[in-house]
Amino acid sequence: MILFYMAEMNMYTYIQSDEQYYSYCNKLERLVTIEAEGGEVDFIEIDFLTLLIQNYDERTSSIKPGNIHPVELIKYLMECHEMSIRILADKMNVHNSTVSKVLNHKLDISPKNAEKLSSIFALKPEVFIFFDKNKG
Repeated sequence: MILFYMAEMNMYTYIQSDEQYYSYCNKLERLVTIEAEGGEVDFIEIDFLTLLIQNYDERTSSIKPGNIHPVELIKYLMECHEMSIRILADKMNVHNSTVSKVLNHKLDISPKNAEKLSSIFALKPEVFIFFDKNKG
């Protein structure tokens, strides 16, 4: 059984280009859609593709802690995903006013909410934490 999975996973390699990245993303999306519709899928293949994609994202992402203010990043991500305050609040399981206060710089992003944002947008939680170097 393990040899079968090893042979099956040999069709995937370390991602080295955007073209390969998008190909793997499309394959993963198809597998997840099949699973969501009740079809049979290989969860090991899904996990393996996910790891390869995450590795490429980490190596190539220009979004790193300190590169962009977390609030501006959230606004940008919301726009890219066509996400309203209400939708983001629902996904985070917080009140709309919490998201609104964060977006208006009236409330800092808590570590717990940074984790939630991390899960929603598939980025490291650290990019959502603002550290003011002048404060201490």
